[in-house]
Parts: sequence; structure tokens; C-alpha cells
Amino acid sequence: LPLFISLTDASKAMSSGAVNSLVKRAARTLNLSHVSGQSLRIGGATAAAAAGLGLEIIRSIGGWFGDSVFRYIRAAAAPALNVSHKMGF
Repeated sequence: LPLFISLTDASKAMSSGAVNSLVKRAARTLNLSHVSGQSLRIGGATAAAAAGLGLEIIRSIGGWFGDSVFRYIRAAAAPALNVSHKMGF
């Protein structure tokens, strides 16, 4: 079951473009120009990592392959995943 459902067909997921548009519109209303649909992916990945979910689960939820998931996990959650070590640092 998708998190965001289509406004015209409840059995389908809302497109990423539509979600981004809604988030940007809400952010503009709140004077938050730096917020976009991408913020949801970053926040979700960071929260999942901070909650202790493993990388494979986070990758699956976000639809990431390989190491691209590391671009979405913010520093606050990185220690929980031992990110620096996995990136070779």
C-alpha cells in the first residue's frame, strides 16, 4: 500500500512529481523554501537509520541500489549504521 495515493484512483500510488509538487506548495505556504519532496526521502532514510533499521531494509523501502542510499542518510543517523567504516573511512 503506497504512502501517497492518487487523488483520482485510490488503488494507485501518487507519482513522485505530484508528491513533490504538493510538498513544495505546502512548504511555500509555511515559508520553507528549502523543503521539497526529496526532503521526505532524506528524512525517511535518516529516521529509519536512527531507529536501527538495517541498510538492506532502508534500501528496499527507498528503492535504492548499492551505495546511493548513503547520500540520503544524514550525519545524525550515520553512526547507527557504521557508515564511515562501510564507505572506507
